[in-house]
Amino acid sequence: MAENHGRLYGACILNCRIPERIIITNSKIALTDGNNKLDIVPTYYITAGSGNSSATYAYNYTICLPFLYGHFYSAKYVIEMVEMHKLLGVQQITLYTTKRKLNNVVQKVLNYYEAESILDVIDFEQPIKDVWNHAQLVVINDCLYRNMGRAKFVSFQDWDEIIMPMQNTDLISFFRNIFNASIASYQISTVYINYDPNYPSFANSVEAKSKRLDTKCVLQPEMVFEQGIHHTSRVIQDHYLALKLPSNKAVLHRYAKYTYTQTFPINTIPLRYTKTLSRNCDMVSKKIYV
Repeated sequence: MAENHGRLYGACILNCRIPERIIITNSKIALTDGNNKLDIVPTYYITAGSGNSSATYAYNYTICLPFLYGHFYSAKYVIEMVEMHKLLGVQQITLYTTKRKLNNVVQKVLNYYEAESILDVIDFEQPIKDVWNHAQLVVINDCLYRNMGRAKFVSFQDWDEIIMPMQNTDLISFFRNIFNASIASYQISTVYINYDPNYPSFANSVEAKSKRLDTKCVLQPEMVFEQGIHHTSRVIQDHYLALKLPSNKAVLHRYAKYTYTQTFPINTIPLRYTKTLSRNCDMVSKKIYV
């Protein structure tokens, strides 16, 4: 893939055409170096014609998050992140982590949301170190293929990011309005939101002007062959479109400290979500004793 950044190990996609005369009833994958063999259980098998109708999808909208490690995000923060996405219509969040290495309270939060089926936690240990950003490309594309035939829309973002439509609508309705049978993906521009401890993290409301034009993507997974960190690398059919979404439709809020001289308020966020978000976070915290 194009974003391996010169590391010793990188991500790649292996694919092969299935001969038409072969009828597949089950499948398996094996890797070997000539001496050792590793059998892999397929993550998801898509039958012909699956994913063509909204009635076939288990979820209308899911999101994919990068590898969770260390102590960057507290249990309180994870609760706020999940509850904010639920308010916007997200039906499932897929994340990757080595769960036993997280602190006990964060593990407790993950277990709670797994039981609710809002979190899909892929628990694995990364076998190598010299790979870009905790194997971010592997995680992104694994999550892409997990969601083919399973979710109508999928977005790829970081733990401190959320897609915010400019109109007061849920994200599923918004995506249905902007996508069609020809559009595979949209790049959404990033807006940096300065942290204010008086609000829950995802209800902060002061934008920091940024000279950087970072983007993240939302897409229809069955139309995409390879997904990059900031753009769709390759669509499955050449006539599918990968477009940039105008910022007057939606932006990606990134809740992080960003130093710049010019800031201005975005007043709609606290008005639309703060009370409900705070109440929901408090209820969950009491349930799991955070």
